[in-house]
Amino acid sequence: MTRPSATRGIAGAEPRIDISGLPQFTVGNVRAAIVDNDAVVIGHFSHLHGVRNDGGWLYRSPGPSIVGGLSCVPTAAGEYVEFRTPDLALAAELHAGAVYPWVDIYWQAYHVDMILAGRWDARIMSAAPARYFQLDGVTGWQPEDAPLPHGAQDLGVRAGGWDHENCELCQVRIGEPVDPHGYVDEDNHWLCTTCYHRYAMTHDLSFAVGI
Repeated sequence: MTRPSATRGIAGAEPRIDISGLPQFTVGNVRAAIVDNDAVVIGHFSHLHGVRNDGGWLYRSPGPSIVGGLSCVPTAAGEYVEFRTPDLALAAELHAGAVYPWVDIYWQAYHVDMILAGRWDARIMSAAPARYFQLDGVTGWQPEDAPLPHGAQDLGVRAGGWDHENCELCQVRIGEPVDPHGYVDEDNHWLCTTCYHRYAMTHDLSFAVGI
């Protein structure tokens, strides 16, 4: 999966992209797949900035967005491609001429929502207890008072085990010994100070197109 660069600079130093600047996928035709009953959407993109992988989201606001895969990554704007989605209940609204902003599968549709919403509070990440567990041979951790996943083996609570968060966009560590300052939205998504100023303050979606 191609990973675009999320953080390029300070607000004002780069072009700002709003929802209309994302690749726009125009639906040409919709049919049912013969084998697996997926919906097959034939369409094309307005431009290819941010169309890097063969999976992504047809963004809907309010959501949920429609996830699926392309038959191939197009090489030119206007080239018709197939988009297959298992979201049959959502696909019912798709029709010829409908246009949806495209969000590459590297991102989540909620990344667009959180930047457009712009509701953030400054916070300092402080270490908290974490409950460790093992599930299917993999060790994980979660907040101390959260219920364990079904079938998980409790490995106990470690003081200070939850010692950092990661920025939703650039994945930089937020917490000691680097920088504990960050911004949190109402759904507990964290942004580092750089991504907050670059994207959240200006509702800038340029991270999604790699600018």
